Amino acid sequence: MGTKTLSNGEITVLLRGLSLLLHSGISVADGMNVLAEDEAGELRCVIGKMAEVLDNGDSLYNAMEFSGAFPAYVTGMIKVGEYTGRLEEALTALADYYEQREFMNNRIKNAIVYPSILLLIIMVVMVVMLVKVMPVFNEVYASLGGRLTGTALWLLKLGQVFESIMPVLCILLGVAVVALLVFMFSEKTREAAGMWCNRRFGDKGVFYAINSSHFAQALTMGLKSGLVVEDAVLLAAELMKDSPESEKRYRFCAEALAEGEGLAEAFKKAGALPAYACRMAELGARSGNIDETMEKISKRLMEEAEQAIEEKTAMIEPAMVFIAAVLIGGVLLSVMIPLMHIMTAIG
Repeated sequence: MGTKTLSNGEITVLLRGLSLLLHSGISVADGMNVLAEDEAGELRCVIGKMAEVLDNGDSLYNAMEFSGAFPAYVTGMIKVGEYTGRLEEALTALADYYEQREFMNNRIKNAIVYPSILLLIIMVVMVVMLVKVMPVFNEVYASLGGRLTGTALWLLKLGQVFESIMPVLCILLGVAVVALLVFMFSEKTREAAGMWCNRRFGDKGVFYAINSSHFAQALTMGLKSGLVVEDAVLLAAELMKDSPESEKRYRFCAEALAEGEGLAEAFKKAGALPAYACRMAELGARSGNIDETMEKISKRLMEEAEQAIEEKTAMIEPAMVFIAAVLIGGVLLSVMIPLMHIMTAIG
């Protein structure tokens, strides 16, 4: 149909609204028409297409397929929800999943954007000091009958090099600013960057915390939609394609379940979740409340992922401020100390 895929935020708004309307006793078709009145832009166009299909008596799954605006696993989950008679639960679980993904994406964006802005400012300040400030000190030294030596002379020459390639530096700065703005406002760009980081840096540290929380959210979503555990784990593995190592681990978990392993044992063998989460899942499976237990696990893992991001950010920003202070202070000291010696000799 030529319609672009909706963003995580738009999917959350649509599914959450439809879930609430269904809970109020309104039919899917009537609910979609109600939502169409409150939205605008691309989302309203998508809802309008879906409403036409639903008014003809077709299913929500077919309406989503017709719109062409939803990822395959969203339409798949809706199909499962309709088949099992748990459409409302499927809508709520999907809305929760995408809401948490959107929240996590924003946290990651903020953790990257602020240090990047700080880095650009540091680089601009350093170039200005080398190009504009160092020649002034050189003139002062010359007027006093001296000349720059050592580190100060090296910095002066570096500033002269920067001045000779200033057009190139301005272009690079412009490209960096544009790239940062695209990253800030383009969800697809952030997703592509996240996929690259997952492939480049592997499934460790912060990425393990994030991937574990996403897996637990996806598993919760599948269980609430009426899937059996094995199918829910396979669905969760499908959603982790942006992290090959994670997907491999979760598929191994699904294979272990298919071979008759218990849920907790399969999690432990695959390393799918932290040890405490495996114990909680085991207790949930024994009590028959695995979906509620996984929901609690997913919330706790989300909190841990947020904390891991905050800890990294808390380390990066002070480190960059320290580096800026050292660089700027080093430039000033390289010229001020010899100048003080000259002034002392003259005085």
